[in-house]
Amino acid sequence: MLETLKIKNLAVIDHAEIGFKGGLNILSGETGAGKSIIIEAISLLLGSRASSSLIRTGCPEAVIEGIFDLSDLPEIRQRLSEQGLQESDNHQLLIKRTVHHAGKHRISINGELATLSNLQSICAGLVDLCSQHEHQSLLKTSTQLDLLDRFGKLTAMRNEYSQAFFKTRSLHAELERLSQNESDRVKRLDFLRFQIEELRAANLKPDEEETLQRDKNLLQSAQARALKISQLQHLLEDGEDGSALQLLQLAIQKLSELSQIDDQAQHLQESLVRAKIEVEDTSHALSRYAKSIDSDPDRLEQVQERLALLASLRRKYGETVPEMIQTLARLEAEFQALNGSEERIAQIQSQLEAETKTLISVAMKLSQGRARS
Repeated sequence: MLETLKIKNLAVIDHAEIGFKGGLNILSGETGAGKSIIIEAISLLLGSRASSSLIRTGCPEAVIEGIFDLSDLPEIRQRLSEQGLQESDNHQLLIKRTVHHAGKHRISINGELATLSNLQSICAGLVDLCSQHEHQSLLKTSTQLDLLDRFGKLTAMRNEYSQAFFKTRSLHAELERLSQNESDRVKRLDFLRFQIEELRAANLKPDEEETLQRDKNLLQSAQARALKISQLQHLLEDGEDGSALQLLQLAIQKLSELSQIDDQAQHLQESLVRAKIEVEDTSHALSRYAKSIDSDPDRLEQVQERLALLASLRRKYGETVPEMIQTLARLEAEFQALNGSEERIAQIQSQLEAETKTLISVAMKLSQGRARS
């Protein structure tokens, strides 16, 4: 409530200080005594626009100050905090407005400079000004109820009721949604179950497609690779016009004869000996490679069937095997969520029962408190 109003150099008022008490306060006087100026001063404290025409003639500025008691107005104190303004220790709100001829109007709230927007936000609903030809919020049922609850100190209880009411309504809406979608949920679960079983049965491995393609290429080329090795071995070991090994051996003999004449040819002979050893090693490696060639047609069929399965799954679940594995994880998570809706329905029903009891209890206390008020 407004406790003290100070006015200086506003319209016809030189200086005035008015104290207000709890309960009914009446300002009376004949026309022109300044009653409307007091209302104008209060309006300025609440955030109305200031005009230099309000300044008393011959004065440089007008000053209006008001002290409000916020003990029973926690919502106003909350607004102060939200606006970054300090709250006094005794729950008072001090507002000061200075209206200057040069247009340099100033506003301070609890000793700190503030803007008009700050003032309007903080003071919304702090005072209700009514006059004969203005909109009167007192005629609103919501305003009357708010005043009744503030008078009876029922604001906290009403907030508790509101929280319980909206929580109950939210639970009802969720329960209705889950119940209405039950048929769709069952159909979706069946489809998810089919997809999950299909992907699980495939037993996918992240890098298996590349391995399968490599195995397929090797199995399909088994005969061609065996033929190439046979041709290489023939050239190295037993060609009709002399194999590579035979020719190297002949060249080594010639260089040996040359080395006996000129020892400078010795290093050439040694190079050919090393070359002959390399060719012999290569020939042995080719033999081992030939034995490792797998021409198993059954294995080739298995690989082709596996690749065909992956191609079929790719059209439905992802371009690569890792993407298919990610799809499986996503489908399993969705299945778990949908499958747990029955449990969620039971949980909501239990919550609804508890919240409804709370709602009824608070509603009865609130009704009794309003009746006493």
